[in-house]
Amino acid sequence: MIKIKSNGIRQMKVINQDESGVLLLVFLIILIVFALLLVLGIISFPMFEKFLRKSAEGLTNFLQPNL
Repeated sequence: MIKIKSNGIRQMKVINQDESGVLLLVFLIILIVFALLLVLGIISFPMFEKFLRKSAEGLTNFLQPNL
């Protein structure tokens, strides 16, 4: 009984540790919102380009911290 419970807890911890998909989803939602603002003309393109470069650099640094 104890082993089964500990295995279940371990499986739940593995599911909770998989946050890369959630972060990617949030990143895509932010990009969609900024794209909509860009289409509406609220944000100028150079500002959007700077944001896109910084967010891409941040994402690559998060995925590959050793480089």
